[in-house]
Amino acid sequence: MTGVLKSFILPLELYADDVAGIAGECVRRYGEREWRSVVLTNEIHGHLGIYSTLGAKMGVLAVELFEKRGAAGDISVISFAGSVPPVSCFNDGLQVSTGASMGHGLFAVGSEGKECSARARFCCGSSTFELRLKPEYEEVIRADIRKGVDLYGHASPYWQYVRNLALRYWRDWDRAEIFEQAEGNHSATGLGRCPESFREGEMAESGKNHSATGLGRRPESCRKGEKSKISFETIR
Repeated sequence: MTGVLKSFILPLELYADDVAGIAGECVRRYGEREWRSVVLTNEIHGHLGIYSTLGAKMGVLAVELFEKRGAAGDISVISFAGSVPPVSCFNDGLQVSTGASMGHGLFAVGSEGKECSARARFCCGSSTFELRLKPEYEEVIRADIRKGVDLYGHASPYWQYVRNLALRYWRDWDRAEIFEQAEGNHSATGLGRCPESFREGEMAESGKNHSATGLGRRPESCRKGEKSKISFETIR
């Protein structure tokens, strides 16, 4: 099933000037699928953000990995980005790029004892894997943000600084290089299987039983800052 548009390469004059300035290079390097996902994500998100952009890039990579494995059908996603910005902005990119939206009952925020970070679990049919942003890229973001706060505090120039960072990461960070994939003890981590709620097509309704699904609240793990024990490897 397709969406609404046959193509998403719009005339450059329809984009903001700074976005138009990177359009050609981004489409050439990363393809139309990523361009569409990042543009739609940030338009829905309300501003051009760092984590929303990276979430879209991760989701596109996940779709490609499933295609390589021959997996077909709906993708379900459990995000470990929590529900508190800025990291939770990652969730918007994941939903737009994979089609695994909360409205479809295919997206949830996990709460299984790991710190909130740019990390998510993807399931399609019998195929499941987990991706995360490599630690070295997380550190680049933290260092860049610290520099912005030192320079501008949270005055208006700071938000333009963050937008410029998002543009730079969008243009320069290749989705094939910035993420790594989980490996190891899948029975211990919950990898290798879809959540029961996704297999059965169940999802908590708004305002009901959120404690069972982890939706509608910040996961305990985010509040406690517990560490993941999953090991990751570079995607090949």
